[in-house]
Amino acid sequence: MSLHSQGGEIYWNYRGYEPPESKELAARLAAASGYRAVELTGSDAGYKDWFIQRFRKPGFTVELGIGKNPLPLADYEDMALETGWILATILSNFK
Repeated sequence: MSLHSQGGEIYWNYRGYEPPESKELAARLAAASGYRAVELTGSDAGYKDWFIQRFRKPGFTVELGIGKNPLPLADYEDMALETGWILATILSNFK
């Protein structure tokens, strides 16, 4: 999982290299965080892309927060909670 800011989105695919369960897992992450699961096209060069292509395992880029750049420190608590829900969901799927 690669954490970025900002956008409130979760990117989960890479050029068809992702395993079939990636889309469903991204939907669970979106439900846990309130973010939107997004299928990208024409995007390359991210850590998620390399990981998915190299290992053929689910990989995600999570765009934390939404608003102005840089995100204000006042948003930290909410983003930390959202990130916690995302990480808890991931960990519960890989026992």
